[in-house]
Order: sequence, then C-alpha cells, then structure tokens
Amino acid sequence: MKYAFLIIGIFSFVILNFNNDLEKNRASEEMTAKPFAVVELFTSEGCYSCPPADRLLSEVIDDAREEGKRVFALAFHVDYWDRLGWKDAFSDKKYSDRQREYAETYRSNKIYTPQMIVNGTKEFIGSESETAYNEIGSALEKPPYTEVTFTTAYNRDMDMLTVEYKLKGLIEKADVNVALVERSIIREIGHGENAGKTLHHDNVVRAFKTGTAKKLGNEVINIPADVDLENASVFVYVQDKTSKLITGAEGADLH
Repeated sequence: MKYAFLIIGIFSFVILNFNNDLEKNRASEEMTAKPFAVVELFTSEGCYSCPPADRLLSEVIDDAREEGKRVFALAFHVDYWDRLGWKDAFSDKKYSDRQREYAETYRSNKIYTPQMIVNGTKEFIGSESETAYNEIGSALEKPPYTEVTFTTAYNRDMDMLTVEYKLKGLIEKADVNVALVERSIIREIGHGENAGKTLHHDNVVRAFKTGTAKKLGNEVINIPADVDLENASVFVYVQDKTSKLITGAEGADLH
C-alpha cells in the first residue's frame, strides 16, 4: 500500500510542477490571447454510430460561428473501419495513430469511434451532446498558456499552403499542429454499416502536419486537389508532447 501512496504522491508532484510551470510561462510574456476550445472528433463513414457525432460536431461549429466563440473543431477520419465494407475517402492511418497516441497518454488499451477530445485532455463518446457542450464551455473559461498568431500563403501552381506562425508563452516540450479542414461535404455511402445513407461532414481534416513548436516557425502543407478552398479553414494549435494538453490555438478561413 505504501508504494501506491508513493506513486500517487510522485504523480501529484509532477502535475503540480507542470501546472506551476504553466503559470510561470503565462506570466513571463504579455499575452492578449483569449480562451479557446479545440474539439477533435475521431470518426468514420464506415461506423454506424458515427453520424450522430458528425451532426453534433456540425452543431458545435454552427453555434461557434453564430456566437463568435473561439471553438476550433476538427473531424479526423480514421482508417481502421475501411476493411469492413466501405473505404472512407477521408481516412488516413496517421489520424488513427494520433488517436492511439491519445489512448497511450490516457493509459487506455482501446480506441473507438466516435470519440471526442476537448483541448487534448477531456475525452468522451463523440455523440454525447451534454458532455460536449459542458467540456467546451469549461474550456472557454480558461485562459490560454500560449498565444498563437499566423499568416498563410497559397501557391496555386503547386497546391501548397505555407503557414507562418508566431508563438508567445509556453512552447517548451510542445508540438505545433497545423490543420487544413473542409466543411459542407456531402457524401453518398454505398456499402458498409451506413450503406444507403447521405452523410454531411464539416471540418474534415484534409491535411495535417505536426512539428516542434518554435517562437517563429512555418509549416508547408500539400492541399489535396479536390479541396474546396471556399469552404476551407486553417487551424494552428500548440500541444504539450507529454500530457497532450493543448495550450493555445488560432484559426482562420481561407476565404
């Protein structure tokens, strides 16, 4: 039993030190960033229980746009459903790997869809509306530890987007994630668990890159040829490598 107390004590000490470091970094630089919520949904067109979560994400996005809330929602389409009768056109193994990294951080031995994660630390079933709005509301009450600003430059000839970012505050032992998302996608599903359904997707991740966070940096992402840039947005968010806490975020529509 004493070993259990020792482990709990060490874990609490680590968390306390981590939180103290956050507060020190927040105070070390003058920041004007406002609270935010990064909402990551892990979903699939081949999953029967995912459409309700997709609809909830769309509601969250619409509500944020109407109310001017700093909510940055992303739909990561995983690939492990693809072998069961329907190949999701937006699925990618690296999105499944990202979900597995979260599972390892949470010390969980399973991954599932639909799963929603808010600011990297709060996870729950992606169709749970009340939980989603509670967690988003809670996130929007907490000041950020990192301020993110960025500009974009689009090379039409090469279908490449350069994102130049500037960070203030906490960036030690952190990654910066850059995502291109596309909304208002309609899909007819021909096979699998959702065969015959017409699905509506919003903020589908079409390109995603992760790099080590720097005060000044840039990431170049390739834009898939079929992306409708009129319905595309870019999100940049900073994430602690160990705890997965998202400490700062910003987003902008491309048009």
